[in-house]
Amino acid sequence: MAQELLTAQVFVYPKGAMHLIDPSRLIAVTRSVYKEYYDDFFGHILPVPKERVHTPEDGEILDLGGGKLLTFYHTSMPTT
Repeated sequence: MAQELLTAQVFVYPKGAMHLIDPSRLIAVTRSVYKEYYDDFFGHILPVPKERVHTPEDGEILDLGGGKLLTFYHTSMPTT
């Protein structure tokens, strides 16, 4: 989808940015799990150019226009 929206910025949690910029490691691991079903589930995954990837800071606010604001919060799952 990002390849069709050539001027769009992609907002992603900081730890996910590397997988958008270079998805090869993510693809390899996912392919090893889903094996022959990988293509059916995920299709062809393309990298997103680094200059289009934005990793918002915790608490950063994005003005969506029309009086609508989007606040980014970094959260994590508790570890056991």
